[in-house]
Amino acid sequence: MRKIYRRSLAGLCTVLIILVAACAVLLFVGDWGARLASRYGKQYLAGVPLDVTFDDLRGNLGSGYDLTGLSLRTQSGSDVLELKDLRFGLSRLSLSPLGGSLDLRSSGLRLTAGNLSEFFKDVDAAFPSEPEKQQEPFHSPLQLGTVLIEDWQGTDLPWAVERLSVAPGEKFSQLEASLSWQGVPIHLSGLVSPDLNDPAGNVTVQALDASITLSGRLSEGFDVTLSGLKLDKLKELERSLEPLQLGGSLSGSVRLVPTKNGWAISGRLSGQDLAALGSLIGSFVLPFKYDGSMASVDGASGTVFGGALAADGTFDAGDPNFPLFLQVKLTGARLDKAPGVKGTGAGVGLGAVDVQLAGPLKELSGKASFSDARLSWQGLTAQKLKGQAAFDLGNADFSLSGQVLGGSLNASGTVGETVKAKASLKGANLSGLSVLLPGVSPKGKVTASASAEGPRQNPNFSLSLQASGLGGKGVTVDSLSAEALGSMEEIKLSSLKAGLFGGSLKASGAFRLASGGLWGDLEASAGGFTAKGLKKGWPASPVSSLGKNSASASVHLQGPKRSAAAKVSAASAVVSGTALKDAVFSADWDGKRLMVNKAGVKLLGGQTDLSGDVTLEADPALNLFGTASKLDLRALGMPLSGFVNGKVKLGGTVSKPQLDAQVNLPQLAVGRLVLQNCVLAASGFGKYSVRLSADGPDGNLLKGEGTFSLPADGAGGTVDLTAELSRFDLSSVVPPMTPLSGLISGQLTAKGSLLQPSVTARVWSDKIQSGAITVLKPEAQAVMTQLDKIDVTMAAGLGDRRPEAKALVTLKNGIKAEFHSSAQGIPLSALVPDAKDVLAGRLSWKVKGKFTPKAGVQADGLVSSDRLGTRWIALDDLSLPMTVRSSVLKIPAGTASLVGAPVTIQATGDLKSQNLKAALDASNIQVDRLVAPFKVPGKFSGAMELHAKADFQMGGLLSGALTGEVIGKDVFINDVPYMKLVTSGSPVKIKKALITFRATPDEVFILPGSTMSAWADDPVFSYVAFSGPVWRQSLESVPGVPKDLLAGSRDTVKLAVNGNFNVKALNSLLGGIGVLIQGGMEGADPKELASGFVQGLIGNAKNQFRDVSFTVAGPYDDLRVDDLKIENEISFARKNDWAYGAGHIGDESKKQETSYSLKFKIPVGPGEGKGSSVGEQATNQILKQIVDSLIQGAEE
Repeated sequence: MRKIYRRSLAGLCTVLIILVAACAVLLFVGDWGARLASRYGKQYLAGVPLDVTFDDLRGNLGSGYDLTGLSLRTQSGSDVLELKDLRFGLSRLSLSPLGGSLDLRSSGLRLTAGNLSEFFKDVDAAFPSEPEKQQEPFHSPLQLGTVLIEDWQGTDLPWAVERLSVAPGEKFSQLEASLSWQGVPIHLSGLVSPDLNDPAGNVTVQALDASITLSGRLSEGFDVTLSGLKLDKLKELERSLEPLQLGGSLSGSVRLVPTKNGWAISGRLSGQDLAALGSLIGSFVLPFKYDGSMASVDGASGTVFGGALAADGTFDAGDPNFPLFLQVKLTGARLDKAPGVKGTGAGVGLGAVDVQLAGPLKELSGKASFSDARLSWQGLTAQKLKGQAAFDLGNADFSLSGQVLGGSLNASGTVGETVKAKASLKGANLSGLSVLLPGVSPKGKVTASASAEGPRQNPNFSLSLQASGLGGKGVTVDSLSAEALGSMEEIKLSSLKAGLFGGSLKASGAFRLASGGLWGDLEASAGGFTAKGLKKGWPASPVSSLGKNSASASVHLQGPKRSAAAKVSAASAVVSGTALKDAVFSADWDGKRLMVNKAGVKLLGGQTDLSGDVTLEADPALNLFGTASKLDLRALGMPLSGFVNGKVKLGGTVSKPQLDAQVNLPQLAVGRLVLQNCVLAASGFGKYSVRLSADGPDGNLLKGEGTFSLPADGAGGTVDLTAELSRFDLSSVVPPMTPLSGLISGQLTAKGSLLQPSVTARVWSDKIQSGAITVLKPEAQAVMTQLDKIDVTMAAGLGDRRPEAKALVTLKNGIKAEFHSSAQGIPLSALVPDAKDVLAGRLSWKVKGKFTPKAGVQADGLVSSDRLGTRWIALDDLSLPMTVRSSVLKIPAGTASLVGAPVTIQATGDLKSQNLKAALDASNIQVDRLVAPFKVPGKFSGAMELHAKADFQMGGLLSGALTGEVIGKDVFINDVPYMKLVTSGSPVKIKKALITFRATPDEVFILPGSTMSAWADDPVFSYVAFSGPVWRQSLESVPGVPKDLLAGSRDTVKLAVNGNFNVKALNSLLGGIGVLIQGGMEGADPKELASGFVQGLIGNAKNQFRDVSFTVAGPYDDLRVDDLKIENEISFARKNDWAYGAGHIGDESKKQETSYSLKFKIPVGPGEGKGSSVGEQATNQILKQIVDSLIQGAEE
């Protein structure tokens, strides 16, 4: 090709030289010769078998020649060259020696390079070549003169000459040129020798901010220097380089020396900070030599991706076999930031790499090896990798080994016209894949082997795989094995077996590529699963029982015709406590349509079914129907009852489906709440309308409506639903005899994202009555702003306060809650209304805790009160620190004070059984402070103890009792006015007092055995025992009890008292009054007689002790003494007393006695007596009441 090109170019030059030479001779004679040359030149060229024309040629040797309108075309008429004008001539002519300077000026060149090959063929045909002859070197007698070229360019070439000029100097000519390549400006400047036989000079080329300097002489050699070439600038020359993102710079120097064998070249090229695709690659230094035959690289070095690079090589171009030797070594390179690897999270350490090539080009062979390589990606590693290969132009032998997923990898073989290779992986641990599958947690070990043998185009292969303990995402496969073999034409899955869930899975098939597509069959079957096997392989399995089951599937491919079928059945199962029977699924696929023949199951005593078909088109059409009938909610084991019926239709297309669904429950009972005519309906596409309605008790309506959206693009849906229940009677749903009533209203809203809606539930009421407790305007609200978090707030009115409670409930990994509640000054009457007439005070509390399913409630708190008790006696500074652990409530160390005495309180409660046990202890209770609220006249001293235990059952009604005892010692009572009459001013001394009591929500009772004993010399009493109620609720009516018998029950106090008192004077007095009344002393006023007797006897009586019994009864503001009886004396008792009647009076002899009622009030202040002293007034008051009682009794 090179010879053809040279010959064609020579023919073209011959045409031009003949043309110019002939014209020059003729032009030498002047203008006449020029015209003659133009005329006969055109005639000559017209006879040459080439398309060469010009417009005009004129001039002479002295002034130069002008050629205009030169045109070269191929024989077919295609443009090759157009030249607007060309002026050439000689200057500085000399005849001895012959010589001169050649001047040249031209503009307007247009070269069509694409047509040159055709033009050269035409030239070769016009000027047949002759055998090449050895030619002597040409010696030109001319030198380079003035040159000016403008506007030269190729119509289909990337270069252009804007201006090129050569201006002769004294010794050297000045060269200046402005060129361009692909639009990039290139500037040349420097000095050149005018000698055309031995060119010389020093020229600099500047482009892309880089420079190339060429200096020297043709006969001696040239030095070329490159500096400052930035690789990112190359994209301006070649746009296709832009995606490579080249970076760095190149520099170097080259020496070119002419020899008899051609040019000898030596030099050094270096690159700094080389980069590609945004990754730093490295640097290099490349020394090289070429002597015209042998090329060599000796000691090349550099860095590549952090590794050390070294290279050596030779190539003999003078040897016809072209022998080559090359060795490259790379150590420690890491490709983590290499193009294609950077940003993937992968790490590649190459270790040590060694590559060698040697031999003639036609018989080239080599070897390569690497060791200690390491690969990593997303936490996965393959390490200790090593391998080697030996190869020639036709074959390669290789081996590879390393560790992958903790298992050993080995591969070896030969690749050529035929392939024979094998590979194995033993003991790979799939847990290493956890970083790739964080939600799956894969496990198990895998062993696999593969082999390939046969022609390289279509080798036969086989694959074997075994796995044990295979699993992930909570599911485990006991065993798995697979065998496959085939070729590029056919793949056969000879067996696939898996043991799982106590049963097995089997599959086999074969596929091949043939005309029309893929052909083949696949058959799979499974069954024999058990509930125990499911639990073992899937611990989270909700299946607790599983009957006979099976599944099968088949796929048939016959080119464009495809079909499949699947069947699943289970005789019975229990899923999440719900019993299922006769579960079946059957479907067919014909390549165009999926037909659900039957999908159904019996559950909750009813039946659910699904059937229909889906056409598999560009926009599949949907035609699916589902029904549910007579599903019995009682089978759920929850407090629900009712039968569910429903139907659903899914139509339209996949891109625009239409859903219509409705669920009906004629009656739904939730516990004791009964709803009638329940309907839930949904319809729409993309955005669905939802409607809920039900008739509640007493005709109130539960209703709800709203929308939710499910966009077809899967971007996420929205929801906007509201359900309301207004003025619902709470008593209609609570168990019988539960004292809970009130009208409540509620609202539930869900808004926002369907996947994470904001859900708010509110319940409120004007008033709820719980037994005797009235809760005013209770309100609760729960807000769910995240799917696993719910904020709960509650508030209710108790008395004149409104305590609050708040909680944060989280649902992730089981329900959990953190809560706190506080209240200040809650009236005790609001919490225990039954005791409002006795107990008073306010309670405050602070409670903080948490709840988890495993630990239950864990809470700590404090209940406190400034003062809590009755109008006469109370606990001050009550403080009850408490803890709740699971269902156990403890108050380990409560404190209070009772009239200044320290009180300790301990309590334990069971929140499940709602039982509370407590103990209260107080010591050193000062009697004077204890009786001060009663405003009893006199002085008191001494101390008492209090010990009490409580056992209450909490709930809707408070039941239980508080039992205890009060112990007093050395109690002194002095200066009680009406006692001075008997004690002559001496104090009443109580040696010991023991009061045992029992308190219930309805009554406080002093138990029998309660006594007080006096010192031996006490003038008033020896001992006193008492029992009976000291407070009880008033009973207006009791079914079956006559109203007259209920009269005494309204008494707050009815205390039976007996003891040993000094009653000598009183005994005589009563006896005398009885005789007087019975005798009916005429003429005397009974009141005056009685008054005289009593005054005398009380004032003059001596100590005489008798056993005395009586009752103290009545409300606290109107106490009275009844049923007074004295040993060996007449009984003054009320007849037919229902509470303390005949059974308490005595033996049969006493029934014959005449009974009278003696009543008098205990004096507590000034009265109507005439005496000036307190003692005289007390005596007068007692006497007046006794006389009035006796006289009134006689009159009756």
